Amino acid sequence: MDADGVRRSAVFETHREAAVELKRRELEAEGIRGGTIARPAEPHTFNELADYWLEQRAPGKRSRKDDVSIIRKHLRPEFGELDLDSIEVARIDAYVTTRRDLSKKTVNNHLTLLKTMLGVAVDLGWLSAAPRVRKPRVPLFQTDYRYLRTQAEIDRLLDAARLHSEQTAILYATAVYTGLRKGELARLQWSDVDFDRRLITVQRSFDGLTKAERVRCADPRSAPATTSAAAPAEEKRMGVPQRRRRTARSVEPVVRGASSCRASAGGVPPRAAARGHEALRYVP
Repeated sequence: MDADGVRRSAVFETHREAAVELKRRELEAEGIRGGTIARPAEPHTFNELADYWLEQRAPGKRSRKDDVSIIRKHLRPEFGELDLDSIEVARIDAYVTTRRDLSKKTVNNHLTLLKTMLGVAVDLGWLSAAPRVRKPRVPLFQTDYRYLRTQAEIDRLLDAARLHSEQTAILYATAVYTGLRKGELARLQWSDVDFDRRLITVQRSFDGLTKAERVRCADPRSAPATTSAAAPAEEKRMGVPQRRRRTARSVEPVVRGASSCRASAGGVPPRAAARGHEALRYVP
């Protein structure tokens, strides 16, 4: 009898194996009735979890299209018909092994999504505990970039950009000295730029929210200085719409609740200090 009084049966090769399993089930049923053992979750398949994810979670993500593709091409074919509690470490390791033709970064993306989905299954009560997902180690940089390592190289880049136009030079200078992503650069507005405090509020990307889905601030302290007194002339030269200027105050968070927006004295943000064009992919 199980915890609900329903008779269960199974076939074993030996009487001893049957006796051991019977005792285990009796103890489990007693523990469930007494509240010392959690009742096993109702069985759900990975396909059910995938359907839930695509309907309830994916629509609110910037990476929704990626989720749809990964689930359709990779996760459903591998795990779709399996009960969630049968997706164990060994099964996940086998999944990684069969995808050696893909880059480690791509496999990591698959496993990150799988791990998050299994975590949701736990929250839903569909799975008692999620298996540990071990992702391949991926180096920060896939290539040893050999440019933009020195100020002289940065100056050469900006001089070349200035030959195209002053606005192009401004765009590249902002990228180099703040580490903003290209989508964040494309969606900057003048209201995001505070010349007095030398802060840029980053609150959107070209397709919606920022990748981190939160507002942050970039502090281009290592850029050539523009003093508060010179800011009006600088704004006029760059074509900033004229606005009523305020008296410069001490550095404070630019947006309410964004304490990380305080200016730091460390120059280029730590991740932005990395060499090469990856320096433009600042992740705080």
